[in-house]
Amino acid sequence: MNQTKEKYLIALDMDGTLLNKDHIISLETLNYLKKLNKDGHKIIISSGRPIRNIISFYNELELTTPIICYNGAYIYPGKEINFPEYCFSFPQAKIKSIIQDIGYDHLDNVILETNKDIYLLKDDETLEVFFTKNNMNVHLGPIEENLNEDTMTMLIKVKDEKDNHLVQEAVDKHPNIKLRFWSGKWLDISEIYFSFINKGKALQKICEYFKIEPDHVISFGDASNDIEIIKYAKYGFAMKNAEDDLKKHAKYITEFDNNENGIIMELKKIGL
Repeated sequence: MNQTKEKYLIALDMDGTLLNKDHIISLETLNYLKKLNKDGHKIIISSGRPIRNIISFYNELELTTPIICYNGAYIYPGKEINFPEYCFSFPQAKIKSIIQDIGYDHLDNVILETNKDIYLLKDDETLEVFFTKNNMNVHLGPIEENLNEDTMTMLIKVKDEKDNHLVQEAVDKHPNIKLRFWSGKWLDISEIYFSFINKGKALQKICEYFKIEPDHVISFGDASNDIEIIKYAKYGFAMKNAEDDLKKHAKYITEFDNNENGIIMELKKIGL
C-alpha cells in the first residue's frame, strides 16, 4: 500500500472493531481518528446498533457525518443536515408470521425496534449493552397483541440454540428475507433482515452523496454483517479478531486486533 495524503472515507464497525473489549474507544485510537477527521477525511460509523447506542461515540469522535444504524436499515444524517434520512421498515405482517411459525414455546425473546419504540417478550438486561431502553417506549408481552407498526430491526433469541433451525425454517418461507446468527456468547440470537438491506448499500448512498468513489474508501469490520462494506471498499479490512466468514471476503486482515488499536495501525501503513 502506497503512502498517500489523499482524502478518504473511512467506514468503521463498532463492536469488535472500533471498540475494545471494554466497549470503549482507546485513547490512542480516539486521538488519531479525531486528527484524521480534522484533516478532512470522512469517518463513518457503521453499526448494527440503534442511533441512541452510537451517538455518544459519534460525539466523542467529534464527527459530523451520517451514521449507518441497524446494519443499514437506517441512515441518520447526523450533523450533515442536507443528507436525506433513510429508513427501511420490516413489515409487521412478516414479523408476526415468522414468530407464529417458530412458536412461542421455543422463543426466549423477540427484539423489535423503531427510533421511539421497543417491543420485547420480556425484559432482558443482558442485551442492554447493545439496546439500551433510555427514553424509549417499551412494550412487553406477546408481539401479535402489542405490535401495530413496522419496525427497523428483528432479532430472535431462542431458549436453546438447538432450536435455531426452527428460525431458519420460518425465514426460508419468505423470499428476500435472510438470517444471520450472532457469534461468541450470543449463539442463541439471530437477526432477520431483507437481503437488499445491508451496511454496504448504506455506505454506497453516503459515498454517492459525498461524491467519493470506492477506490477512496477504507472499511473495517469483524463479523458477517460487515461483508458488504468490506467488499465495497478498495481497502477492505477484516480485523485480526474477525469471524472466519468475514476474513474470506476481506482484501486485507489487520495485523493487530481491536484491543491493540488495530484500525489505526493499518491507517498509518496506508499513509494517513
